[in-house]
Amino acid sequence: MQTVGYGWLADPIAVHGQRIEGYPSAHSTGRALSAEIYPGTLAIYDNAVASEPRAIIAPSSSADVTTLLRVVGLVRWDPTYPEPPYRIHALVPVMRKGRIAIVAETALAAETNPFVRFQVGAVGTLLGSLRADADGGKAVAAPYLTVVVGAPVGKPAIVEITL
Repeated sequence: MQTVGYGWLADPIAVHGQRIEGYPSAHSTGRALSAEIYPGTLAIYDNAVASEPRAIIAPSSSADVTTLLRVVGLVRWDPTYPEPPYRIHALVPVMRKGRIAIVAETALAAETNPFVRFQVGAVGTLLGSLRADADGGKAVAAPYLTVVVGAPVGKPAIVEITL
């Protein structure tokens, strides 16, 4: 995977939610049983669904992000899936360790811990998406995430997850 630019192109070449090749990685799967889930967002276990131990959802509180027992990982993009988001009952690929390309809500700086949204903010924001700040208490820092290659808004940053 190319992670440096070609002269005029200073941004990483990747797709939102794409695994970055060449780094140790660990993956899991979950099932979106109660709501759709988007690639490039953080997923947690859905404890409300007792019949399915691998049911996943987006976080809805700061504890969902900071309590590691509930965190599954970052939802990966599957090029064979018709189109995002993963629909209800879909099997969802999740990265627990490794590097992934993420287009965040705000510009991300390298060598920082991104914040994960647990409460909806402005129009178009998604639960579980990454950003550079707390957005008035609607996002919390995730110590298991590190921005490896920063990026401006709308461009993919490279984020490392270690769970």
